[in-house]
Amino acid sequence: MSVNKGLRQRLLIGLVSMLILPALAIADDTKSIRQDSDILSVDFTDYYLSVQAQNADINDLFKEISLKTGVKIIAESPIDCQISIDFKKKGFTRGMKLIISQLGPDEYKGKLKLGKTFAGSIYTIRRISEQEISARREKASSFNSQGEKLLGEGKDYQAYSFFIKALRSDRIFLPAHKNLVSIYELWEEHEKLSKRLETAMAQMNTKKNIKYFRKISEARDLIKTRQFEHARETLSQAVDTDPSNIRAYELMAMVHELGGDHETAIKWRKRLAGLVPDDPKNLLLLGRDFRILSRYKVASEYLTKAKELSQSEYMRLLVEKELELMK
Repeated sequence: MSVNKGLRQRLLIGLVSMLILPALAIADDTKSIRQDSDILSVDFTDYYLSVQAQNADINDLFKEISLKTGVKIIAESPIDCQISIDFKKKGFTRGMKLIISQLGPDEYKGKLKLGKTFAGSIYTIRRISEQEISARREKASSFNSQGEKLLGEGKDYQAYSFFIKALRSDRIFLPAHKNLVSIYELWEEHEKLSKRLETAMAQMNTKKNIKYFRKISEARDLIKTRQFEHARETLSQAVDTDPSNIRAYELMAMVHELGGDHETAIKWRKRLAGLVPDDPKNLLLLGRDFRILSRYKVASEYLTKAKELSQSEYMRLLVEKELELMK
């Protein structure tokens, strides 16, 4: 009896040690990690996590976070990739989720999840099932579609909330990132726009998409400083990169419009109409360009169609103003 009692006591002590002292084991495993190198820096102050990493091995980053926070991070299956990320003062869970969402290769992107074990100081990173991924994307797509409908009606603030909901369902749902880029551009929120573009580019998995968005961002800056010729050159490169993406056509038409060349603006808007024939905004702008050129019959046709297709009272009001100007 006494032997069994002693054995139970030793097992109990061992279990308690596993639960409350994981940080001690981590310290021995992570002595070799540089605490403040130029490519890997982690700070944990007042329960807020700050991380700066440039092409750092993800496992080295996890070890450094464990060292600084005392929280052991366990990957259920091996993770082998590098990461570049920079954020400051985020809660531990939020910071870790951000890191996981930024992992590059397709085999990890959107397929890993952070979980908490029975021991409060141990977190696991597990793979999400294909069924769960599919359900998340379906939910994100639904929110995004509702947002796009509201955006088409001119209800951009309501649309914004649905795009955010889409990304809460699926952080790497690219259409929602692109729609938020459009929202910030509409609101002229240049700092948020720049960050969202960076985030959108980080979610893309093809060099073509990254190149396209960089050209669009560069062109927008050139337009802002009225360097229209350079903007046109940059937008032409964007069209060559991805002829099916509508943003370059919209900006190209706007550049020619700002330069007073409404004939060329019309050509670009017609090319855009070939991709999105029932877009009320593009039809309205086509009508306006024809009205400015005093081609009232064609202008009236485009404006009437825009009014018929639009579900936005605001858009209909703009159409009415254009029609009034032709009387």
